[in-house]
Parts: sequence; structure tokens; C-alpha cells
Amino acid sequence: MTEHLSTFSKSAFSDDSQRIKWFKSARSLLRQGKISNLLADMNTIHQQASSGQKNALISEINYLNNRNNEGRLNYPQIASQQLPLGSGAKQFWILDFGF
Repeated sequence: MTEHLSTFSKSAFSDDSQRIKWFKSARSLLRQGKISNLLADMNTIHQQASSGQKNALISEINYLNNRNNEGRLNYPQIASQQLPLGSGAKQFWILDFGF
């Protein structure tokens, strides 16, 4: 999921320090399960973006919205069960343990 936050931040911010600051904040909101706050922030950035940025931004917003609607962004619950959070860790479990 963080790759989508990274793509969003690269499309939204030309300044590296702004991009990094936003990404860290967004990742924290995601891990805390504050998806509605994250999506609200992303939508605000989208509304203020130039027309050239809007397509890339809305694509990432839609991706997160879809995953949220599917119930796939419940990071606090996953972490409480001590399950792997990243896709690489999940692939390891699937390949190594046949899940």
C-alpha cells in the first residue's frame, strides 16, 4: 500500500521535503487505521492540484477507496494479530508456508 502513497506524494509534491513529510504522515495514518482522515487529506490535495496532477492523484485515491471498501486496510487489526503488513512479507508467508 505504501507504494501507492509514494506515487501519490510524487504526483502531489515537487519539493522533496514536502513529499517525504506528507508520505510519513500518510503512512502513519494508514497504520493507525485512520483511513477516512487519510482519504480526506488526499482529496483536499487533489482539489488544490493542477489539472496535470489530477489524473495521477485520483487514480491513487480510487485505489485506496476501493481497498478500504473491500475491508483490506484494517492495519491495526492485522498488526494486533502479529500478521505481516507488507506485500513482500505476505508473499513470503504464502510461498514458504502455503497460505
